[in-house]
Amino acid sequence: NLSNLQLLRLMAAGIYSLTGSRVIERGADYSFTMDVNTSTGEYPLSGKLISGYIYRAWDRSLEKNWDTEVLSQASGIVQFSLSGSQTAQLSLAPLFHEIFIFDTNNNTSTKVLEGNIMIVGGGLP
Repeated sequence: NLSNLQLLRLMAAGIYSLTGSRVIERGADYSFTMDVNTSTGEYPLSGKLISGYIYRAWDRSLEKNWDTEVLSQASGIVQFSLSGSQTAQLSLAPLFHEIFIFDTNNNTSTKVLEGNIMIVGGGLP
């Protein structure tokens, strides 16, 4: 269930892996929220931008950008989503995604999430 999405911390460098559901149904709206600030205040969003990208696994061709919305800058809660028309355009190929926080003050980026995505349903667009 997307509301029960959990993040598993893998490395001190700030790389996470999506756990639980990683299936996106073509033609359906899809969204999840993520706490990028964490309880330790590790990634505060002040002065930061957050972006996410979905790629084909074998050649890293960009399929889609996640639509992002900061729900709470103070708490670090961000929502990532794709509309039904966006998911309908995703290929049935193995996909993965990455989410980065970009620091606009010093022009650096930190990868905070990565994971595999499986697309189900429908034929090719």
